[in-house]
Amino acid sequence: MSGAAAAPPRHVYTTAIPSLRETCGPALLDVSNLRGYTVSIKEGEDIQPLHAIEAEHAASAISKLHALNLVEDNVLNAAQNRAQAIRNIHCAKQYPSPENNSLLDTFSKMLETFKAEIIQQHRIEITNTKNELMGTLTQVQQRLGGVETRLGSVETRLESVETRLESVETRLESVEERLGGVENRLSTIEKKFDRIPIHRKYENHSAKSRSWVEKRVL
Repeated sequence: MSGAAAAPPRHVYTTAIPSLRETCGPALLDVSNLRGYTVSIKEGEDIQPLHAIEAEHAASAISKLHALNLVEDNVLNAAQNRAQAIRNIHCAKQYPSPENNSLLDTFSKMLETFKAEIIQQHRIEITNTKNELMGTLTQVQQRLGGVETRLGSVETRLESVETRLESVETRLESVEERLGGVENRLSTIEKKFDRIPIHRKYENHSAKSRSWVEKRVL
């Protein structure tokens, strides 16, 4: 009678892998939602592809936060080193089994899918940021256009004022010329009047007065 089938060998971690919190302490930004940051792997725990995926996800997310100066250099380095260490365990001789190839294939496909999703997410974020910047640029250009239009209107008004001032100056010059002519005529009349003898002045004045009285009486 044949015995029961032997259980497949368990593949476990031969060393503990601490969480990033245990390695680095609290980060500048709350990253408690990243399992790779808060969850450690114990020695003797079963090796699972999910561990590597979580580590890669944590490293990618922290890399993005690091680019925004939201986490420090030591956190980024620790996350990348942790992901690399778990990746090495999954791919090295520490994980031999008849199912190794299929498991690695599954892990590789999951990793490629994860990378594709991350890349697509980054592309969407970059596109959204680009669209926001283009919208802001369009608003700035429109405002600049409005400012240029107002400046053009101000320049036109200034030119109109300058034209009116020139017209006023021309009219003032004309008035000055006419006043000069009047002064010349008055001067001529005064000179003529001065040459008339005094008795003739009064005679002319008396004659004019008599003529005016006669006209009124008649």
